[in-house]
Amino acid sequence: MTRFRLILMSVVAMLAVGAFASASALAITPVYLVCLTKTGGKFKDRNCSETSGSGTFELVEVTSNLGVNGTLGTAGTLGVSKLKSTLLSAEILIICKKGKFTGEIGPKGLSTGTITYEACSAGNKKETFENCEVPNIGFNFVDQLVENSKGEIEDEFKPAAKGSALFVNIEIKNKEGKSCLQKGTFPVDGTRNAGTEPASTGARLLRILLFSETSKSNLTFNGEPATYIGEASIDLNNDDSWGACIIP
Repeated sequence: MTRFRLILMSVVAMLAVGAFASASALAITPVYLVCLTKTGGKFKDRNCSETSGSGTFELVEVTSNLGVNGTLGTAGTLGVSKLKSTLLSAEILIICKKGKFTGEIGPKGLSTGTITYEACSAGNKKETFENCEVPNIGFNFVDQLVENSKGEIEDEFKPAAKGSALFVNIEIKNKEGKSCLQKGTFPVDGTRNAGTEPASTGARLLRILLFSETSKSNLTFNGEPATYIGEASIDLNNDDSWGACIIP
């Protein structure tokens, strides 16, 4: 089989359709695709967003794991990531100013990875708890591309340990020489979906994952409902840019 040289790894997600035996709706599973160079391909650009009768690019479903790395932030920057919940009957806001992850995307829309949040603090909307310290927060995850009720692709993140609801235990401790009222070790459980970038022209590029107020969240912090707000910018390990799209 000819091995096409990858000019721009533009990982894409589209709906691979399989039929149920019944007359009910079709079973739809989003999958990753890569945009590869190919003489006589369907697309004329390296993002596989514009069709052509004599193109030089083609979409191919991912069938093996591809290494990725990324940064975590908001608004397209290395800005803050936030976990909002309740502790001691009051608002708690865990803010991390930096974050990074490594992992792999693979066949059938399944990915795995490790996240580390750094430069974290605890507080609320009005203040930072100056007596408290939050060490780096790290954990493993698995994520699966899914279709939401609006027919849009989301990325559902779950704990890596099979059968476990626990993502991570977050520690809040005393700063040296201080007494932190909120100190303790608190479990974060559940699942969290990431939305995808809004459509632009042509195909919908989804390189950025958006953890917003509107994307599905089933997280808890110490048993209380919680919401994670942030953004993930993802790159392949070979430094080629990549994304995900739904073919228009």
